[in-house]
Amino acid sequence: MKMGIAGLVLNNFLWKVLSVGLAIFVWAIIQGEQVLEINREVIVNLKIPEGYMIRGDASRAFAATLKGPRVMVLQASRVLEAELEVPPLRGRKYRLRLGRENIKNLNSRISFRVQDPYFYVTVDVKASRTVPIKFVPHGTTAEGYFVKKAILTPSHVKLTGLKSDLIKIREVVTEPVDIGGLQENKT
Repeated sequence: MKMGIAGLVLNNFLWKVLSVGLAIFVWAIIQGEQVLEINREVIVNLKIPEGYMIRGDASRAFAATLKGPRVMVLQASRVLEAELEVPPLRGRKYRLRLGRENIKNLNSRISFRVQDPYFYVTVDVKASRTVPIKFVPHGTTAEGYFVKKAILTPSHVKLTGLKSDLIKIREVVTEPVDIGGLQENKT
């Protein structure tokens, strides 16, 4: 008895569908359990208390290694985000640690490792201060000429920063102004 193509396909059709489904299920389990290790960038955003500042940028970048089931690791975003709170410790250098608990939306089955998870931030009160601007000449005028006076507009500038840093600043200097061979007024 000859069977046509339709007969071959439909003969034991339920068993064929079940075997294909079983094969897909086994393949998914094997693929899901393959361990994959990849590197990702982690951007750490520092939460600074109101009225305080830190020295440097409030956002830092770290390199991290993620290791876990292939399917889960590949679903992790290219750039991971973390958030750390900076304690209000006035005028102190504070040591912070980046850990998996700071990472947003990271599956618990993925292991997370940073080569050097510790970093330092200097915290102090945010302050403002007005200081004078100092004229800095460069070179010498032509023979018989001299600089009688330099007028700066504005003559003062308002600075905002860490209180411990602002206490040390008495004046702000201009970039060197070339007065070499000067024989007339210069703006």
